[in-house]
Amino acid sequence: MEKTIQNIRFLGLDMIDGAKSGHPGIVLGAAPILYSLYQYHLTSDPKNPDWFNRDRFFLSAGHGSALLYAVLHLAGYDLPLDELKRFRQLGSMTPGHPEYGHTPGVEATTGPLGQGLGMAVGNAIAECHLRHHFNRPGFPVIDHYTYVLCGDGDLQEGVALEALSLAGHLGLERLIIIHDSNDIQLDGPTKNAVSEDLRMKMESMGYYYQLVRDANNVLEVSIAIESAKQVNKPAFIEIKSIIGQGSAKQGTSSVHGSPLGPDETRRLKEEAGFETTLYHVDNVAVADFEKRFGNRGKKAFSKWNKLLKKYHDAYPELHAELENIINRNCGVDIADLYALDPIGHKEATRKTVGKFLPLLSEKIPALMGGSADLASSTNVKGNDGNFSKETPLGRNINFGVREHAMGAIVNGMTLHHLKAFGSGFFVFSDYMKPPIRLAAIMK
Repeated sequence: MEKTIQNIRFLGLDMIDGAKSGHPGIVLGAAPILYSLYQYHLTSDPKNPDWFNRDRFFLSAGHGSALLYAVLHLAGYDLPLDELKRFRQLGSMTPGHPEYGHTPGVEATTGPLGQGLGMAVGNAIAECHLRHHFNRPGFPVIDHYTYVLCGDGDLQEGVALEALSLAGHLGLERLIIIHDSNDIQLDGPTKNAVSEDLRMKMESMGYYYQLVRDANNVLEVSIAIESAKQVNKPAFIEIKSIIGQGSAKQGTSSVHGSPLGPDETRRLKEEAGFETTLYHVDNVAVADFEKRFGNRGKKAFSKWNKLLKKYHDAYPELHAELENIINRNCGVDIADLYALDPIGHKEATRKTVGKFLPLLSEKIPALMGGSADLASSTNVKGNDGNFSKETPLGRNINFGVREHAMGAIVNGMTLHHLKAFGSGFFVFSDYMKPPIRLAAIMK
């Protein structure tokens, strides 16, 4: 275990040193957190990274990409060591911040802080709705969790507060937020900018809060994650870590976004008794991941495929509908709708949308969304009533006055193959520019 964690750390540091750019602080501090998550909880098959029923992991603290890439390589994803050596280089599979569709195992493009949290909430909404829509007794065809790792900076962003508030209100019980809490940000200690009681804040929003006092205690981290999976509400785990742990600048903002340098990295390797060769991959670490993470995912993927075949026989119509969602097939020819409303007559666009959206929703079960407290003006609502903890089959989301989070949440729902939408007045799209930009990047 310890050798694997060290291998994660040192691969990350070598990548950052090689690029002469990156964020070593989170690599050293949060490596045990990702080790615990991937080894003992997250279920995904690295050989089939697009498997629909996999657990999803969002790195909201996208600057920690070197940490994620190191884990993905050791965990068996198709991310060659040569690509780690090309970290932050144009055309590589290892860009400075994770990019969706670019690197196997990366669920979303992140970097602007708080966006990953919002997308994770959207992903959890999609999972909850689909689980209740498709599952039948003995057929848990939708059965997975949404995990997100965020930092202190993420939680200071307005989009994060908006998204966290809505997720708590909706009671998204399979959303597990892991907070890498090191009390440091780029300009210094977080106490210079915030002084809130995080536990009271999260509990007041409807979260199951836990505190792990030492990120290096893998067992305690794992127990906390397991406890989070057992509750019927979203979970928030604050894990205290030391940014840049072990380095000469540990616990300071100086180690946040500046390479340690080859000499300091070598010193750390020698102190840990680790091979000093650059980009060394220890066979023990590879076997460690294969034994737990790899085998768990392989078995789960095989089991799910067998279940899906039985589901096809028992519920052929539902199976066909699920297959359409998995394959992103909306099954509608938009041209067929033209006949429903003559071309050339004068009508406010929002009225036209208000007429067509319910018709489209009848034909596209994956169509789901809502308005930022403006449905009465924009005429944009989802079908089948409101989505809530009590009514998860509803396809109308009351986003409230949360335009920024609405954009991020819609992105997260879309990543989970729903045809998601959000609505507001055009002028308020200024609040949504970051998620709109990320949506364009993710195509």
